[in-house]
Amino acid sequence: MDFGGRTPSAGNLGGRALIKLVYTPTKLGDVPDANSQYIKLFAVGRAGIVDASDPTTFASSEGKGQRREKVGFKAIELTRFLRFITNRDNRSVEASLGATTRVQDSPFATPRTSAAPEVHQVESVYHGPIHSNAPLTFNGINRLLLNSQRGDTLTVSSNLNIPTTNGTQVLLTDLSGAFTNASVIGSNGAFNPYTGMVRDHAPQTGSPLRNVARVGVPTIDQSIGENGLTRYRALTRDSEPMDARYVNANVITGLGTNQAGRIGWGSGFYLDNREDIQTASEALVGAYSPRANWIGTDTRWWNGDNRYTPPAVVITLTPRYMMIQRSATSLNRSFLRDNTGRRINQSTVIRYSGTGTGAADTAPVAGLPANVRKLEAYPAQPYVNPLTNTAVPGVWEGEYVVYAEGNIRIRGTAGGLDPETLRYYIRHLTVVSGANIYVDGNLLKDNLPANPSGVAAQVRGRSSIALLAKDYVVVNTTQFLTPGDNLAGPEASGSDARAIFMRPDSPVFNLRLAQGPAERFQANGERFAETSPDSRIAPSTLPLPPSIFLRHSAAEVNGATAVRLNVNDVGTGNSFFRFPVAYAWPNANPALTTLAMGGPTTIEPGVYFDHVFPLKDGVNNTNLLFPDTAGPYAGPAPLFGIDNMMTLSLDVSAGVPNQTDYRLSRFGVAPLDVRVEALIYAQDGSFFIIPGPWLNPDPNDTYEAYLARGSRAGDNLTATGLGRIDPSYPFYGQPQDIRITLFGAIAENLPADSSDQGAWLEKWGWVPNYFGSTGLPPAPGYASQGAAVPTLHGPNGVLPGPQPGGVGNGGGSGIVYLYDEKLVSPYATDGAVLRRDEYGNTLPMAPRLPVAPGLLFIGETPGA
Repeated sequence: MDFGGRTPSAGNLGGRALIKLVYTPTKLGDVPDANSQYIKLFAVGRAGIVDASDPTTFASSEGKGQRREKVGFKAIELTRFLRFITNRDNRSVEASLGATTRVQDSPFATPRTSAAPEVHQVESVYHGPIHSNAPLTFNGINRLLLNSQRGDTLTVSSNLNIPTTNGTQVLLTDLSGAFTNASVIGSNGAFNPYTGMVRDHAPQTGSPLRNVARVGVPTIDQSIGENGLTRYRALTRDSEPMDARYVNANVITGLGTNQAGRIGWGSGFYLDNREDIQTASEALVGAYSPRANWIGTDTRWWNGDNRYTPPAVVITLTPRYMMIQRSATSLNRSFLRDNTGRRINQSTVIRYSGTGTGAADTAPVAGLPANVRKLEAYPAQPYVNPLTNTAVPGVWEGEYVVYAEGNIRIRGTAGGLDPETLRYYIRHLTVVSGANIYVDGNLLKDNLPANPSGVAAQVRGRSSIALLAKDYVVVNTTQFLTPGDNLAGPEASGSDARAIFMRPDSPVFNLRLAQGPAERFQANGERFAETSPDSRIAPSTLPLPPSIFLRHSAAEVNGATAVRLNVNDVGTGNSFFRFPVAYAWPNANPALTTLAMGGPTTIEPGVYFDHVFPLKDGVNNTNLLFPDTAGPYAGPAPLFGIDNMMTLSLDVSAGVPNQTDYRLSRFGVAPLDVRVEALIYAQDGSFFIIPGPWLNPDPNDTYEAYLARGSRAGDNLTATGLGRIDPSYPFYGQPQDIRITLFGAIAENLPADSSDQGAWLEKWGWVPNYFGSTGLPPAPGYASQGAAVPTLHGPNGVLPGPQPGGVGNGGGSGIVYLYDEKLVSPYATDGAVLRRDEYGNTLPMAPRLPVAPGLLFIGETPGA
């Protein structure tokens, strides 16, 4: 530090200083210290001439008063809030959260009756602190569940606007018990700060609680070196070669060590996929915008109307390895190279962890496609417990920074148990994109249940993921099942105009289902403690198993087709899903029980049927899904987070004459929990959820229409029990029983437009009371709709959302935002620090996070 002027090459004539950085955040359960979340900088120095050969001597600075001591505070900021609206450029614009979306649902009654639909607003649930650097307007019903003992607040560095004319409400619950569902009033009304939990920056007020300052905004693409070098390129592209401990025969010297990072073999992982960038255009004709693309008005990158596949490098995480797949649209292969610099012919690469000792290790095999290149290059070393300072056998730990020039698609499980080797991994990942990041489904920190025992207890909850995008971070709901790339067929018109065709010469359609953990909430809406069995529920233990929903048909009126579903095929012949015998082709193999459509069956050719088949039952399909089957793995599979591979194919061996194409218009799986456990930052853009289409595309098949006629559109009176629509299939305009839980924190420049939020809230923001028409009385002559089946995540289901104040308050929430306390208190439940440097100092939860520019405070240390 310079205390007296410029520093000549001969020595520092201005003095010297000792600089010390301290980061000691408060532990969970301790009394929160507001300053502990910041990086504290100390500087102690003296003025005078320093002897270059002896830096402890001074020529003229021994006098009293020459010593100075300063302190400053640096903010990370991204970790402080559940929702952080940065308004990076400090524009005079208004931000909004929520939407005034109104939806219709049948009332809950026992028994279920043909009652008129109820109209209600979709509720948004925020389980943690919120800050906005822009004027903030709430729309619709918004429930804030804040913990005053943790220091949670709703703060706005401008006006807080809560309209009173459109039914908007902001209801505040203090989880410490001070108040429940208290109405928050905007800046222009009878403002109530609720003991400091709600604060704004309203003009012309002397209240210290209404003087919220703008919060600093971190930058991920700021230049730190010559020629515009940015930080994450420096950490990856220009990084030193990967340590030899993490890779077998890391031959990079022939290329020069400064080239290692450029080909993906540095200490950080660099992906040069510049072609995978979606740039908004400003042309008057044919203009492109990502937002129009995501809501479907621009059909580029859509295959059919239900699969959005943007250009991007695809990253799939597992505890032991990372799978990287080059975008099908990318012509640049340079970012997939081996450690000698040679281009890799395969489009998919596995980077896996060895033993961390430099010795070669066996590559992963189980559950992987054949045509992949496997390379030992995913840093991990034996884990040392920070409480005992001893290595834990069977546990590896590693951290990694990934930077891609273009888009990234990501999904999977970062840490936990590898079912093939039965090793445990603790991972800390920071994934950065120079464009957009798409989340294709579950993104879990680990695959371990709540309150595990033994070694697993030292791994559970210790991993972390940060997603930092220059533009947008997008939850791609159309990829929750990671469908295959079959082409859409040439339907002429109608609601199924872009169905997928499967032909005998290309008969396979792949689906990949990963079930995320479910979560139960306490009576006051609070999450259960991390060690409670109710905080992380395994899907296999829930009372309602998942079912597959298919809207499909035989293509030709005069033809027939037969299909079969293979689940987690390991070559044993026992992985075929057995459809009910009533749906089988008469001469089909009874061990396979194929699904037949057309021909002599009661399922008419040429028309669409909406079928629902439980993927698990007590008779024919008992152990197809993980963890009921160990599949190809060494031992019991983890309770969640493992991909279930499903293949829908034509059964060319069923003996179907005049076999025609199979048409698939919709597919889905419910009930389902999708969890994204990550720190999310959309620097210049927004957090976004792609709405996607309704699972039922027929606008004539609505709840209101059923009440009028006592049947569903297209119900078949001539088919006993095989009507065109299964009662469990949702009505048009009815969401699936799927909950999206965002566990972590979300920072964005400005939120998406309220209309866009409304588009995704009506499809994903609520869960109805019942599955389809189950339990409704039918018209005379029509088949029974069976027993009423309540949804799992609906307001009256087994897993309702946070319900502060009782049933009906937030219970049907299909999207729940949960703050991860470890972002500001990076400690495990046993008090062990999650990350530390080589000297034992505490580090933030994820590696290499950006910090806000400038210092929050700088001044003389009191008493110094």
